[in-house]
Amino acid sequence: MAAALDVIGSESYSLQVIDLDTRRIDAVAEHVYYGAAWSNDGDLYFLTHDESFRPSRLWRWTPGGSAILLYEEGDPQFHLNLRGNACGVVLSAASRLTSEEWLIDDRGESLRSIAGRSEGHFYAATPVRIEGELRYLLVTDDEGPDGRVMVGGTGVAGEAAWVELLPPVSGRRLYRAELRGSHVVVEARRDVEPRLLVFPVADPSRCQEISCDVPEGTLRLTTHGSDNDTHIAVEVESRLDPPRVEAVDLSSLDRQVLWTREVRAYDRESYLSERRGFTAADGVEIPVTIVRRRSTPLDGSAPCLLYGYGAWETVIEPEFDPVLISLLDQGVVFAHAHVRGGGELGRRWWLNGRMENKRNSFDDFISVAEHLGRGFVDPRKIVIRGRSAGGLLVGGAFSLRPDLWSGVLAEVPFVDPVTTMRDLRAPLVAVELDEWGDPRRARDEHWMLRWSPFDNVPDPQPGVRILATSTIHDSRVSIWEPARWVAHLAERGWGTDQVLFRASLEPGAHAVPEGRRLGVRYLAEVYGWVLDVLNVPGR
Repeated sequence: MAAALDVIGSESYSLQVIDLDTRRIDAVAEHVYYGAAWSNDGDLYFLTHDESFRPSRLWRWTPGGSAILLYEEGDPQFHLNLRGNACGVVLSAASRLTSEEWLIDDRGESLRSIAGRSEGHFYAATPVRIEGELRYLLVTDDEGPDGRVMVGGTGVAGEAAWVELLPPVSGRRLYRAELRGSHVVVEARRDVEPRLLVFPVADPSRCQEISCDVPEGTLRLTTHGSDNDTHIAVEVESRLDPPRVEAVDLSSLDRQVLWTREVRAYDRESYLSERRGFTAADGVEIPVTIVRRRSTPLDGSAPCLLYGYGAWETVIEPEFDPVLISLLDQGVVFAHAHVRGGGELGRRWWLNGRMENKRNSFDDFISVAEHLGRGFVDPRKIVIRGRSAGGLLVGGAFSLRPDLWSGVLAEVPFVDPVTTMRDLRAPLVAVELDEWGDPRRARDEHWMLRWSPFDNVPDPQPGVRILATSTIHDSRVSIWEPARWVAHLAERGWGTDQVLFRASLEPGAHAVPEGRRLGVRYLAEVYGWVLDVLNVPGR
């Protein structure tokens, strides 16, 4: 068994291998990043990161031996990733718009490029066996940004004979394809909602769609033990529905619940979830998920916590959270604005919220708040919340419209992009040049300065409060990033009664502090601050 250990939360791991028979522990490597895979012949493949925390080196460890370097990615804009299945281990190198993937042979003696590398071509490959032969299922954006599904032969770059299984459809974003029995299962998203596309490998025309059967929920393909030639297992949940595992018949799509997480003293029928669309300043409709207690009206009287992320083509999947339920029980409306920059409406949704289009993310968020304040929630009681790139979102929205908010909760926020992105040695900066821009180029600096929270600090606003959080061990957004922003707010006249900086010196990564006790304490402080700002009666 391979185990990776990080005792402070820096996301830099010590890799160990434990012999389950003898309990012998071998120290394999330091500075190990996420992702490891066992080969069919018992070798362990893993990644290490460089000084900027970019996973850049692939290693092979053989029991009884030492680790051997197999590959080093020299382009600083590419991250490595590893995954494995019964057919082998796949190494991936990816930037924001380009990727290359290799199949590692059983002894790790060679890396076989599956579809080569060309600028602007992004794909994801899965090795499979069809009628006993090694093939590859490929989701590729070569004919459109939302992707199509191909099947190929040898996988040697330039030699594979690729055949289309599913054509590209605008707005239907495809991510990865897997073979389950005689069927291909494709992870997809359309109209905000996650989908699974299922079809016999021998007859793609019989494609069927599995949708999430709870409102505004999450649907995930799992590796549950019930998977076989006729069924797959999927996990379903939402912000109001506890997670459950269902078996899905691949032919009929009939579903059977196998397991549901038990949540005591919880009445699901007491809560509502719905999705609405609000029009942005340029006429684009922005989806918004609204969650509340059934007894909490949407008549302009209730306080609101407005959440957003809007970056990296990432979709913040809704997950059941008992802490959110406790907030709803206080009469607070929770709203999630799915602004441009995320991946909710296909890859174009991301492309229209990155680089020179990044301003759209902030304008969308502001438009959603304005619409909510016109008869849905109390416009005088809106707190906005975002983490990391979401911290940039709420920081930028605050700078552009400081009059709209009662409070700004910016967790580990990326709020000084123009300064940070000038230093290519800083964590992850090289990878982010194609997301935010490169301030060393005048045109990029121009658009970045339009929305950078640090460079657009507003004058003090009466009644507005700000809470910025960070941790000293954060390897993604360094602690001095929000510290600079807080100091700049103070220089502009924001008082200590309005601005708090929660800087954790305890173990914790780029998220909630590690460990149940520290994590619960953090959430209690954060949600307590939110309720205090919203002046919730009876707190």
